[in-house]
Amino acid sequence: MTSLTPGFLNQVAQLRTFVDTHGRLPVQCDATDPHERTLGDFLRSQRGSHTWRTVSEATRERAAHLDQEVPTWRTDARRPVTRRSKGTDFEKRVEQVARFVTRHGNIPRCTAPAGTLERELGTFLMNCRQAARGKGTMVWNVARASTLEAKVPGWNAVNPEAKFASNLSSLRDYVSRTGTRPRRGKGPLDDAGRLALFVQNTLAAGNEARRKAIADTLALAA
Repeated sequence: MTSLTPGFLNQVAQLRTFVDTHGRLPVQCDATDPHERTLGDFLRSQRGSHTWRTVSEATRERAAHLDQEVPTWRTDARRPVTRRSKGTDFEKRVEQVARFVTRHGNIPRCTAPAGTLERELGTFLMNCRQAARGKGTMVWNVARASTLEAKVPGWNAVNPEAKFASNLSSLRDYVSRTGTRPRRGKGPLDDAGRLALFVQNTLAAGNEARRKAIADTLALAA
């Protein structure tokens, strides 16, 4: 049974039309046009499926069709170099992040509980980091990088210890809130899936201190 459903083929056709018309891939985070945002979501979903550790035959079939119809879909080679949405939208987010850091003393986490401001700001920063590496769908340029660095120094720093502490804190919050251990389901990663992957990777890494911290946290689950 083919994975090229009518809905998928229709989305690909719209994506191709968009690229032919605008000369670039659609963006997701900064799109002011709902149609472009929808195509950006579709593009992100397809990229995400193709980067899973285990890629299904259905995913390969869809990727091959995308390669044929929209050869640039895997990359951001046609990312626009200027902002399409109002700069104030981006700058307001940066100001929110700066105020959060001043108030709480830490960079907001994208793994914070859903529905919180910290989660929104953490996700925004995660998208910025991806864009700075040429990934994702956010529009990126030197001006944006300079704005973030000026307002939130260290926003893009990679600190393994701080990242572990942040993930461990999220794991504790999850266990305390649900009384269960996080489990990874099928499909795109949700909060529980990300935490389950964090646990799995930490236990496999061989750091005894970190293993103990994970074990102590999971022991709180019912």
